[in-house]
Amino acid sequence: ITLEGRPVVNNAERRLEASRIRVNQNDNSFVATNNVSTLIKDPKEPVLIKAARAEGGSDSMLYTGDVQLWRGDAYIKAEQLNAFGEGRQKGRLRAQGKPGSKVQSNLQNIRVTSDTLDYDDASGVIRYLGDVRSQKQDMLLETPDMTVHFRDNNVTEIVASGGVVVTRADQRGTGERAVYDAATDIVTLTGKDAQVRDERGLVQGSSLTIKNKG
Repeated sequence: ITLEGRPVVNNAERRLEASRIRVNQNDNSFVATNNVSTLIKDPKEPVLIKAARAEGGSDSMLYTGDVQLWRGDAYIKAEQLNAFGEGRQKGRLRAQGKPGSKVQSNLQNIRVTSDTLDYDDASGVIRYLGDVRSQKQDMLLETPDMTVHFRDNNVTEIVASGGVVVTRADQRGTGERAVYDAATDIVTLTGKDAQVRDERGLVQGSSLTIKNKG
């Protein structure tokens, strides 16, 4: 079935609106094009996704073309977004930018730009890859690989590897790996040439601890 003229397809899981929607009744899949707007009816926190194109079925969706996602305070902007287990509480997302553009996100109150983003609600893990630049309150972190662990919508730990630069207040640290412990608000830098520089001078070592306001 092909629907045109700003059609709306509505069911228990989602409300889909676009300029044109083609529905395959054999497998319940569809393709929507031009000014696509999808409202996922999560009873706890609805999700709104806008894109140029969307296609998929009940288990997975692929959104392409200037994709934007809102869920409460969370926000993702990307060129392509794959959603798995859409409409369920424990879903997964994969976002990718196109050449020359980044994935922009604000998840768990951490603002990040990266080449790709993988979000797994069930395991409480977000992984960012490729020229990652993130900011959490007063902490700025730059790295090629960053993993955020969260539980009950609160960050518990951030792990960055592959070469890290951490800037916090007047302190600037570099190392091979950095671990942020949310419970203690402490960053631990490790690596052969790890170092921290501030107004008092330079400290080098294989393991350095950056404490907030100290």
